[in-house]
Amino acid sequence: MGLGIRMVGTMPTDTENEKVDPVDESASDSQSQEKLKSYVAGAVCRHRSWGVGQIASRDDALGSLLIDFRSKKGHAMEFEYASQTLRILTEEHFEARILKDPASVKEQAGKDPGELMKQAVQQLGREATTTRLEEAFVPHLFQVADWKKFWEAAKRAMRKDARFVIPSKRTDPIQYLESAAQSKGASVEELREAVGVKRVIEVLEKLQKSQNAAALKSQAEEIFKLVDAAGQKVPKSQVGQVAELALARAEFSAGLGLPAEPGAVLRGILPAEPSRLALVVETLPVFPLALVGSLLMRWLVERCGADQLVSGPIQNRVGSVSADLLIAAATACLDLSLLAHDWLPLLVLSTAGLAWNLAILLLLAPRMLPPPWFSRGIIEFGQATGVAASGLLLLNMADPEDRGDALTPFSIKQLLIQPLLAGGVITVVAPLAVVSWGLGAWTALSLVVVLLAGGTGLWLGRGNNAAQKPPEAPGQSA
Repeated sequence: MGLGIRMVGTMPTDTENEKVDPVDESASDSQSQEKLKSYVAGAVCRHRSWGVGQIASRDDALGSLLIDFRSKKGHAMEFEYASQTLRILTEEHFEARILKDPASVKEQAGKDPGELMKQAVQQLGREATTTRLEEAFVPHLFQVADWKKFWEAAKRAMRKDARFVIPSKRTDPIQYLESAAQSKGASVEELREAVGVKRVIEVLEKLQKSQNAAALKSQAEEIFKLVDAAGQKVPKSQVGQVAELALARAEFSAGLGLPAEPGAVLRGILPAEPSRLALVVETLPVFPLALVGSLLMRWLVERCGADQLVSGPIQNRVGSVSADLLIAAATACLDLSLLAHDWLPLLVLSTAGLAWNLAILLLLAPRMLPPPWFSRGIIEFGQATGVAASGLLLLNMADPEDRGDALTPFSIKQLLIQPLLAGGVITVVAPLAVVSWGLGAWTALSLVVVLLAGGTGLWLGRGNNAAQKPPEAPGQSA
């Protein structure tokens, strides 16, 4: 009897032990029985970890369901566990429609995005955050680029409906009220008193919701002058705010049936060509800047003759702990559902990257690097497949005493390369270049750089005789 009910091996350990709030047992039993009636083959459900799926079969003898989730087909789940973690979606639920009839949902998204958002917000309730909506639509209905286009159209539609309440944070839920919020409609006078770009944009949205287009058209000229005046007050160092204001002005103009343009004044404030450099600086990680700052600090310490105040072992310990915390924080931020969905391309990329780095280590390193090439190559292999700490760990295993003197050139190389790669300038510029030039042009440029670098390395290392020797780690010859 126990064997038929406890199918522990079929349950993922990460969800088996999830805590469930204690409830009255009699009420829980009746609720569970009601839920069990809805667990029929073909029903669409949602699990808090696995996402949306469809019940493939039900086995009353074993007391379990077989569910086809998007990321895990044929997943077995016991009735008791299912009653606590599964939620059955109605046929009209937008996520059920995306699973069973994505074409009709995509058609509705193109024709009436506002109505689709109304349904989604009402059906999700307090879960209707921007993040949750994106998770439901991408990549099951839209790819990332198409989602951004749809989301802009959906936001325009929601802003025209006063019953939508759109928060400023992605993690706060969007609300759809039964009736428009009973608040005093915005006026041109309120726009005159608005201080700051954010406040001006808020008033523009309220104006569009509270007054009809015909009434606003008669005041459009004055409204645009006030918006332009707000843009002229923005400091030149905060061009991003002017861009937000220009976008809001263009959307407001389009809502009145006028050309969707920011106007001559705001266009004159904005740079004629989008500043790629400003975008790079804005998104540049802090690490390269911290590296430059540490070099300056080290130089000052040495210039002041205060070397004795700096403890190398303590520096190493602090650096190791900081790296561990950084890796732990980055791992905790991973979206496991996206990883599960895109496991195949990630596996292909990882395999190709590993094969490439192995080929570089075994084929090019003996011909480029001076002897002992293995200790110098293994540290680069470790960094290329992980982080600098991985390379140092492999070097410590291959050459504990650093007889090959691989650590010094590696450290010097890191000082020159780190601000550019591994979260530096090139890492930030690469996506921008792909968007601007296209993937083909960026790939061609990268290939040319790789060939030039490889050719230069082979030419400089042509005098090395290590290529004729088998790879031998220093310290093992004795």
